[in-house]
Amino acid sequence: MEVFGGKWESRIICVLAVKVTLRCSEIRKEMCNITDAVLVGEGVTAIGSAASLTWAFLGVKLQAVYKKQFRIINGILALFLLYCAWGIVRG
Repeated sequence: MEVFGGKWESRIICVLAVKVTLRCSEIRKEMCNITDAVLVGEGVTAIGSAASLTWAFLGVKLQAVYKKQFRIINGILALFLLYCAWGIVRG
């Protein structure tokens, strides 16, 4: 856990690892003596750090899958893009 800096980051990550999905108020209940400013600041940093590490470890695997299945993946992404555009146009 030393990869993550800060007093609270490792605690936030541990709480999220156990509970998976929590609202900010639920995290605050799990972690005593944490202020909103610290929770938001450290939470954003922790999530960013976790995302970076996840991409570093899984990026190579995902790249290999994409090379094999790029037509299917691109088709699915195109459908999502059209769905989003339709939602914007509809208002």
